[in-house]
Formats: sequence, structure tokens, C-alpha cells
Amino acid sequence: MRQNFISLVSHEMRTPLVAAMQYLELMGGNIVGALNTEQTRIVNRMKSRLSDLLALIDRWLELARIEDHQVTDDFETFDFSPVVKEALEIIKPLADEKKIKIRDMSGDDVKLNGDRNMIKEIIVNLVSNGIKYNREGGEVTVQKKQESGFIVIDISDTGFGIPEEELGRIGKEFYRVKREGLAVGFGLGLAIVKKILDIHNGRLEIKSAVDQGSTFRMYLPISTAVIGKTAAASCNCSRESNKKGG
Repeated sequence: MRQNFISLVSHEMRTPLVAAMQYLELMGGNIVGALNTEQTRIVNRMKSRLSDLLALIDRWLELARIEDHQVTDDFETFDFSPVVKEALEIIKPLADEKKIKIRDMSGDDVKLNGDRNMIKEIIVNLVSNGIKYNREGGEVTVQKKQESGFIVIDISDTGFGIPEEELGRIGKEFYRVKREGLAVGFGLGLAIVKKILDIHNGRLEIKSAVDQGSTFRMYLPISTAVIGKTAAASCNCSRESNKKGG
């Protein structure tokens, strides 16, 4: 039933919206005749609203897909640093547009076990939020450390911050922080992040203060295979040391 409904939304709603966007592109490009200033303004406004609606549908479908993806068939052991670089490359045009500086301080590589594309989606979502809810010329910083079998990733921004009373509602579907003059997103980005972290036995913590920015900290288990190798290597080193000492 659920899968049928998702297919219905994908085809019966998204397909005609894409067609409508294509017609607007033709009109905006003067393919069907020259537009005056007012007509051009109206067409551009329609394109903007249609893009918002398509983005909402895409986000909703992505969330539904992730909720149905409770198996770990796509899990693999992979290097984390290249995933960060790929995610930041995707989001770079948005950062450039707002003159936001992205600082990658994730440091040395570490291996994770999980769905590589989903982990990249997390980075894209969190860094994207740090850009959208930031001041022009601000910064977003990505940092990483290891802690008790987890890789801890901090994504911090110099943005508007989140009121304390709203922190508990962040990450709920269709909820977004209310700020006058700022209407970006549909509140699905963090819901997607939380769903992905649940699948990976991870978690998300948020620290924020109004006009002082926010830090989104996520915990992801380090690959058990890597932990095992590290422990084995440490054990072997100890044995060799004991032999030499004896």
C-alpha cells in the first residue's frame, strides 16, 4: 500500500510538474515569443514556486525511501574523507552564491561501515543547512574525531542559531525554525539525517544559541573490522615488545 502510494506521488504528481517547468523554461527563453518585463517577472516567480514544490516532493520521496530501507544490503566498509570531499563539492555552488567559506578540518581518514551514499546525504544536508541559515560571508566548519568506537563529526556554522524552545522539535517532519524573512526548506532535511543515523545505529546532537550559530554533532560507529584490526595490531605490538624485553 505504502509503496503504491509512493509510486503514485512520483508519477502522477511529479511528472506533470516537470512538464510544467519545461513549458515555463520555453516561455522564459522567449521560444514562444518575446515577453515584456512584467511577464518575465511572473514567469520567473512561477518557476521559483514550482521548483520549491518539486524539491518538497523529492525530499518526501527520499524520506519514504529511507524509511523503507531498514536492511543493510548496501553496507560496505569505506574511507570517510573522500565522502566528505564529494559532499562539499556538491554543495559548493550554494556556498559560493552566499559567499560562505567552508572549512574542511576533518583530518586523517577513518573507515566506516555503512551505506556510502546515505552518509554523503547526511553531510550534504547538514552543510546545506549551515549555509542556508547563515549570514552572507559566514563560515561552515567540518571537524572529526574518534571517541569510544564512534566517529564524531561536528558541522558548525556562524549562522542565526536556533531558539532553545525550538531545539526539541528540530528534525520532525515538516517542521522548520521560524525566522522572519527566512523561508528556506521544508523541514525534511534533518528528518532524513535522523532516519539515516537510526539505520546506522548513530545519533544526532544539536547545540545552538540565537545569533551565535549552531553545531550539529553526529555519532557514527567506526567499522568493526577496522577496530578489530587495530586491536589485533596493538596486541601483536605488545607481544613483540614483551619478547624483546624478555
